Amino acid sequence: MSCGPWRRAIQVGSLPFSTTVRSENTGETMWKILPELREEMPERPFAVRNVLKTDLPEMLPEDAVLLPVRVVYVQDFSEGHPPRSKHYRRDFRLLERAGLDQLEDGDFDDARIREALGLYAQLYRNRYSIRHPDFTPEMIALARGRGWLRLGGLADPVTGRLLGCFGLHMVGRTITTPIFGHDLRLPPEEGLYRQLSTVVTNFAVQSRAYENTSSGAGEFKRRRAFKPELEYLMVMPPLAGPRRAGDHAMLKTCAAMMRKVTIDDFLAAGG
Repeated sequence: MSCGPWRRAIQVGSLPFSTTVRSENTGETMWKILPELREEMPERPFAVRNVLKTDLPEMLPEDAVLLPVRVVYVQDFSEGHPPRSKHYRRDFRLLERAGLDQLEDGDFDDARIREALGLYAQLYRNRYSIRHPDFTPEMIALARGRGWLRLGGLADPVTGRLLGCFGLHMVGRTITTPIFGHDLRLPPEEGLYRQLSTVVTNFAVQSRAYENTSSGAGEFKRRRAFKPELEYLMVMPPLAGPRRAGDHAMLKTCAAMMRKVTIDDFLAAGG
């Protein structure tokens, strides 16, 4: 979004991940302090990313606008049962047959972290969009140190070369993967994406977690029993200043245009 209040907005309660997970406590705190922050900076618009309808407080700010922005795919593994999907079962068998080494967070030293960031950049920044975060080793060290991120991956059992990686961001019972990548030079039939996805889902099952796989690869995720859910961006205009009226009018117009947009519209468009 290159115009309107979005570029000037102060984002509240977000980490530099594609999907931020908030615990019940951090979510309550964010909604509680939001009015105070707006009073302190009245000439700035505010925004909250990664909002699901289940995250919303009982009372929203009167001038807040909820804009549907993407479809995310979720599945609840609180019962500890794997997905009821023939595609997941095939992926599971592929993972077993391939026999790659499954790496845990403690297996990632500085050199392997650089490898992982290279694989992530191959997939997300070079193939999908340069707008994805450009993580640095320092950022990864900070995120791991604060418990925001836990690394994992798959390696060649003979050479030890890293073939695929992921970063787990888990808060409360919810898990998502802001880092994901694999070696695009290898033939697609080796199924590295399928194998990595299975490792993450297996972790979610064992942890009895709620897995949010973010957006993209919708057909792949639906075939593995993940359910689509609309995610929203909440935007609030400035409380005062010369841009208040214009931002407020633009948000009202956008809200009116998006009011009838449904999840089926996103899915029909390839979401």
